[in-house]
Amino acid sequence: HISNLPKDNYAYHSSILNKKLIFEYLNNREQYYKKVKIEVSSSHVSGKNGKELLFDKRDNTNWLSNEADWEYDLKPWIKIDLGENKNIGRINLVEPPERRSVNYKLYVSSDNVSWKNIKFNINLDKYKDKDLIILKFDSTEARFFKIEIVSTESKIPPAASEVELVEDFYKNIDYNQAISLLNYPFGYIKNNEELTD
Repeated sequence: HISNLPKDNYAYHSSILNKKLIFEYLNNREQYYKKVKIEVSSSHVSGKNGKELLFDKRDNTNWLSNEADWEYDLKPWIKIDLGENKNIGRINLVEPPERRSVNYKLYVSSDNVSWKNIKFNINLDKYKDKDLIILKFDSTEARFFKIEIVSTESKIPPAASEVELVEDFYKNIDYNQAISLLNYPFGYIKNNEELTD
């Protein structure tokens, strides 16, 4: 029931919430997490904050870059392998606010050899107690995407909880609405008819 939804979640409004499209996006997102492979330039020396935390679907875990590399101005990067060429138009990065990145470079490749730099726009949103960084760009067909982190707001080494590539068709999906619908699907059912849609 809608009253069971957390107060900071979205209430049901059919006029602003396209549930069918969001469910399609969530299914696409699930396939992404099953197939994606991720590499990073470095991780924290403790070995406890590795790349696997970037795609575990948990916002309370963090990949941490290597502090020594950061001190020597070696820019950390995250490379995402989709397994095949796909049309991507957005990247979601969930980051802890104290380590939020403010400057990135983005590269794409179809063969993991020749790389092209692409332009993008950055939007900042909130997800729970984390920062949601949204990189949006023109539809780009590629298999490999590399995010280079140039600087952070606090000047300390960067970290990230999740990284997700979003196919261009879903680039305008509201992330908070989608995750809210994923976690509380029946809170968005208006009547019995919708259960059979």
